[in-house]
Amino acid sequence: MVDHATRYAERVVAGRVVASNRVRQVCAQHLADLQRDDLPYWWDPQRANHALKFFRRLRIPEGVDEGKPFRPFPWECFLIGMVFGWLQRHPDYPSLVVRRYNEVLLQTGRGAGKSPLLAGFMLYLLLEDFWLDDGKMVREPSPYIPLVAAKSEQAEITWKFLRNMVAWTKNTNLLTHYLEQDGRLLKRPEPVILDFKGGKAVRGAKYLYAHHGDLNTEPFGVVILVSAEASGRGATGSNPSAVLGDEYHDFISKGLLDRLQSGRKQRRQPLMLLFTNSGASDATPYGKDYTRDCKVLDGKLPPEPRRLVLLYECDEGDDPFAAAKNGRFIVKRPRMWLKMNPSLEHGYPGYASIHRDVTEALRDPEAWARVARFQFCMWTRTARPWLKPEVIKKAWRDVLSPAEDRATRDCFVTVDAGVSRSLGAICFLWDFEEWLEAEVTCWGNFEYLEPKSVALNIPFDEWFQSEELIECAGNIEIEAMGAWLIPRLRANRVRGLAMDTFGKPELTTFISEVGRIRVIDGEEPPPYRKGGLYVWHHAQGFTTNQAKYEERRGLWMTASIAAAENEFAAERLRILETRPVEYGLEVAQIERKGKLAVFHKENPDLPNDPALVIAEAVGLYKFFNINKKRESTLAAAKAAYEKIRAKRRAAAGF
Repeated sequence: MVDHATRYAERVVAGRVVASNRVRQVCAQHLADLQRDDLPYWWDPQRANHALKFFRRLRIPEGVDEGKPFRPFPWECFLIGMVFGWLQRHPDYPSLVVRRYNEVLLQTGRGAGKSPLLAGFMLYLLLEDFWLDDGKMVREPSPYIPLVAAKSEQAEITWKFLRNMVAWTKNTNLLTHYLEQDGRLLKRPEPVILDFKGGKAVRGAKYLYAHHGDLNTEPFGVVILVSAEASGRGATGSNPSAVLGDEYHDFISKGLLDRLQSGRKQRRQPLMLLFTNSGASDATPYGKDYTRDCKVLDGKLPPEPRRLVLLYECDEGDDPFAAAKNGRFIVKRPRMWLKMNPSLEHGYPGYASIHRDVTEALRDPEAWARVARFQFCMWTRTARPWLKPEVIKKAWRDVLSPAEDRATRDCFVTVDAGVSRSLGAICFLWDFEEWLEAEVTCWGNFEYLEPKSVALNIPFDEWFQSEELIECAGNIEIEAMGAWLIPRLRANRVRGLAMDTFGKPELTTFISEVGRIRVIDGEEPPPYRKGGLYVWHHAQGFTTNQAKYEERRGLWMTASIAAAENEFAAERLRILETRPVEYGLEVAQIERKGKLAVFHKENPDLPNDPALVIAEAVGLYKFFNINKKRESTLAAAKAAYEKIRAKRRAAAGF
């Protein structure tokens, strides 16, 4: 008997199969557990092969292989074997031998074949699931299997896939014979009849009933499809034998899954099986689970012996886009891609398909985020990031130039006063001619943000403790911000300050009255005179800026965003790295309307304010320097005119 799961684990650990470090960790743990006899669970390859034989009786319902037998790939054999091959005695009923794992999570790239695998699990759990009672096979009584899809559209796709698989499989002996424990096919006393019922999943639920004999008999099992975005009507208050989740990364809330999970207390071997791609936010249910699972796999948290996690993903330092730099593929079949999609070497979805996606991603930042997440399982803080992580990473600096050197350089200051639900931020940007240096200081309402640390999975509490985030009460305190600003304005050669209208009158009045600094409304072209602080309003909306865009004048967000993008791309920006600033740049999103652009938040609690003030500071720097040329030209013309005038006056004897 071939132990397919163990053979895959051995090949991964030996390096003969390309896999991510976290998959290698799971495989190594499987092999280590096989050598131990002091564990409360054990490995049964016969039980693992029983499940594999069931999957091989299915038919592929769609695509180029439609109608062909479903032959699980080696990595799928490993997953199936791990779920059903590891056994233990029931803690409350020692005579029962049940599955070890009751929580399973699989993350792979798009196109790896998760849909047929998910359909196979549904049918196995409906038709063949069993445990042992004193060595005798006991089939799961009245299996009830909710399948939860993230969105109604995905629910429809998943349901169609299951229907087509059943349609192709009806011509096999799947519904007339079952597998006995040793893998032999035995004729069912009565054939199984599968009946699909229900309307749109978003309005309620869809059902797959399993009957013995004919449709007039009571169903002995049911698969119910619900959408996580729906109320879950018809899915709660039940006793599910297994709960399956599709596209877990898109779940906004885990409420429905938690309610289903809490209702399975009477089941002997309940199972939660979740399939997903990588996510776009730490604050999502999957984001929180992923963070915890990685810490468990890395040994930073205690092991969870009843939870199986397979993360096919990039390793730290991997660059899966490197195969398509400058539009030319360095290698034809990058083996690195197998870490994210183990089905690639078997032709799914195909290297050519991913090559096309990568080429598009290198041209379009939004396409980059989509390909990074769904093809390469790279986490992004948001679904449509403003800048690529690799671009941001090149700007980080542990330290900036000495303060005395910065004090001799032109300095540009931008302020976002903020409100209680977001951060306040101040950016100082120094012009070193060949490069720019930026330091961002962040402010936050402790009473509001600290409790959000757990809810949003954003470490506001740690930022406050490390003083990377300055604590304030209520809205950002203008007086505290002004008191912090005044000595720094005096210590630097500030060309000007820009901010939006919120808090501007209070802040500029405080700087003027307390700091004794002359505050002057910004002019165009922007002058620089010692003893005065020129302050500009930085417009952010769409509607008021079209004229400015056409005339190329004034300070406004579209021009600042474009200027910042250029400086990041040219690698001229050097930013002092702190955790709030790093997070702010990673979650920053841009909304575009034609030629106009502004910063956009899908969630008002996401702290993108550091990105905003950096862009504004670069915009102020460009605004000053573009107009500085104009001012220099006018000054030169005026000097030439005065020189000519002086000669004429001298010739006239004056």
